[in-house]
Amino acid sequence: MRIEEKYSKCFTPLNIYLFISLSGIILFFIAAFFEQTKVFDWIMMENNSDWVTSDYFRHVHHSQYLSNIYHMELDAYFPPMAYIFYCFIYRISFNGYLSDDYRDMLTEPYQIIIFIMYTLIAVVWLGYIFDELNISITKRRLLFFSVVFSVPVFAGALERGNMALYVIVIILNALIWKDSDQCWKREASLILIAIAAGLKVYPAVLGLLYIKEKRRKEAIRLIIYGILCFFMPFIFLGGLGGLLAYIKKLIELMSREYFGRIQFFKGLMSFTLLSNEAISILNFLFIMGLLVAIIFTKNKLYEMIYFASFMAFVPGNAYRYTLIYFLIIVFTMFRDFDGENRTDISIYVFSIVLGSLFSIPTLMGVITGFKLNFGIYTYTYVERYIYTLAWGILVYAIIIEVYNLFKNCLIVKWKS
Repeated sequence: MRIEEKYSKCFTPLNIYLFISLSGIILFFIAAFFEQTKVFDWIMMENNSDWVTSDYFRHVHHSQYLSNIYHMELDAYFPPMAYIFYCFIYRISFNGYLSDDYRDMLTEPYQIIIFIMYTLIAVVWLGYIFDELNISITKRRLLFFSVVFSVPVFAGALERGNMALYVIVIILNALIWKDSDQCWKREASLILIAIAAGLKVYPAVLGLLYIKEKRRKEAIRLIIYGILCFFMPFIFLGGLGGLLAYIKKLIELMSREYFGRIQFFKGLMSFTLLSNEAISILNFLFIMGLLVAIIFTKNKLYEMIYFASFMAFVPGNAYRYTLIYFLIIVFTMFRDFDGENRTDISIYVFSIVLGSLFSIPTLMGVITGFKLNFGIYTYTYVERYIYTLAWGILVYAIIIEVYNLFKNCLIVKWKS
């Protein structure tokens, strides 16, 4: 074997991704050994323990008021199916009503065990999904490890106990079965997408793929499943009054003004001098632009980049756990090949950036001395780092697509 071929097989996009992501994670635990809890203070979103597991316990706490949940002054912004799920956890966890402070739940018997079960089911399910990757078993295990101990998962969705952890595994499972040769898997994929939309609304955009691929009958069934998953749970959450109250809450959430938030488009625009009205218009155009890009792009990877960006950058009040949806890009890149397309420089770019995103920026922590000197808790050193990478992926994809579009137009014009 020639030296060139040997190096070519070593420096595949997947190997580059694994090296970058695993290096940051290993360095993190080495740094934590010497610096102790200072490193964990630095990596966690708000640099304190007040909000650990809050997205789990807070909403389980809300679900005790199930029939009136949208009428009360609660931060209950999830769709009704999510609260049906949380109510199930509440019913198996507690007897009677809880105190006003959800943090008191942590002192109740068995709550940590139940929370571990809640997260473990999602993580094991994610492991099953990674077993579907057509790469060596060793690399599947390493890839799974690098994802679980990344900033979006370990210091994001797991740290908060956010429902995004379940939504991403449901979406990935749906994408696996979407084009299966087995009829029951294709039908199950439709149901999974409907359930994901019932938990977070935004995954409903996946329905565009069926319309785009002219799978009309499946698209119609998906709409039916989606309607059932979204509207049926309102039977237990206040009926029509609950629906109207939920819509009012969503409008209130989406119309907020956000400052110092780079986690989603509207927050990012708050750093400009534009008025709130102008930002709202730009936000609408951003959403429409992503939807149009999903429909018209012919590149499967870029299609998933636009979809993941929609899931991560559109929701209001988003935090770093929404970057867990960039797993869709990772899964699409490495599902059916070990980075064999070495002639496409974009694959290398995405591997390097995603490897850095699904890692822990330990080197940055060492350089800054793991300092916590930031003015806004949503604008930490870690936040700036990972969101520069995340926004960079979307911007790079758009630039490449526009470049290829102009190049093809020039070629057609030249031939004519």
